[in-house]
Amino acid sequence: MIALEDLENKDFKKSGFRGYNTDEVDYFIQEVITAHKHLSKENEELRKKVNQLTETMQYYQKMEQTIQNALHLAEKTAQDTKISALHSAQKIKRRAEDTVANMKKEAEAKAALVNRLAEERAQSVLTKAVDVLTKQQAEVNELRNIYNNYKNQIKDFMAMQLQILEETGKQLEEDVLNAATLNSLALENIIIDHIEEIQLTEQALANSTEEFKEEIEKVFKVTEVQNV
Repeated sequence: MIALEDLENKDFKKSGFRGYNTDEVDYFIQEVITAHKHLSKENEELRKKVNQLTETMQYYQKMEQTIQNALHLAEKTAQDTKISALHSAQKIKRRAEDTVANMKKEAEAKAALVNRLAEERAQSVLTKAVDVLTKQQAEVNELRNIYNNYKNQIKDFMAMQLQILEETGKQLEEDVLNAATLNSLALENIIIDHIEEIQLTEQALANSTEEFKEEIEKVFKVTEVQNV
């Protein structure tokens, strides 16, 4: 684009007979026209922007005035509200003090009643707890006696079964020695008979132990039902 200084300092060369060079002059004129169009367009855009900025400034000036009016109104409203709130707060404070005093009296009366009822309830619970504890202690003693009785019975039964096993073993040895002269089939039958006796003894011992467990469970169930 041609600059202003170029326009001011432009020097056309002269020909010997015809004066300025026509091609150079035409080219320069074309540049001037192009620059003028560009400047005109730019000037129009700037004018539009100036108008927009002017409108925007006027808008903000109006808004500023509106804000100032609103602030003034808000200050006045705040002052009025402050005075009204102060009066209301004083009234609320007096009512609250009266309410607190009444609530304090009611709370003291209720607290005294609650304490008395709590003491009575605690005494009743303590009495029941002592009764339950005494009953449970008696049940524990009874269970201990039952357990000891069954334990002694099991011990006696086991001792008796062990004695039977020892006697059966000795008898088996004697029968085996006596049957040395017998054939293998007779010896096998003797051993099978003694094994069956031993198995029966072991089964009897297992049954006795299972009966002991069942009796103990029955006692506990009866105790639980009584507690309920």
